[in-house]
Amino acid sequence: MNQLPSPTKTCPLCDAELPQDAVTCDYCPFDFSGKEINSDLPPQPSTATVKESDQ
Repeated sequence: MNQLPSPTKTCPLCDAELPQDAVTCDYCPFDFSGKEINSDLPPQPSTATVKESDQ
């Protein structure tokens, strides 16, 4: 343990190894934004912005 590699984190969705400052996963649609900032709140889907009841 004389030279540590650059810090990485693991994607909880596809288990891929990503840079520590990665915002999105390179191998799956997972998005880290909002998860680490508001870990108490459930992630809000960015695609479901239109209510089906409005139609």
